[in-house]
Amino acid sequence: MRVTIKNFKLAGPAAGTLRATADVQLTHSNGKKLLTIREAKVIEGKEGLFVSLPSIKRGERYLHLIVVEDPELENKIKTSLLGHYVLSADKKGGKRQ
Repeated sequence: MRVTIKNFKLAGPAAGTLRATADVQLTHSNGKKLLTIREAKVIEGKEGLFVSLPSIKRGERYLHLIVVEDPELENKIKTSLLGHYVLSADKKGGKRQ
């Protein structure tokens, strides 16, 4: 499975802890597009950067709209997006942890 980052945007200084947003496209090894996750986020938390997949707030809690059941695939998605962010932030001279 191939993970491709699309529509990547670095967040501006007024975005608080949000550092970037992007769409994540999953493609089968035969080239067939399987899934696109829209508006994944790179966020700077208390313990460093992390990826947040789409969610909605219900009361004081967040409900995840995308749940990746395979830990290996989840890691690949998050590693790909964080790697893209680090490269882009370095090129732009942006803030990163």
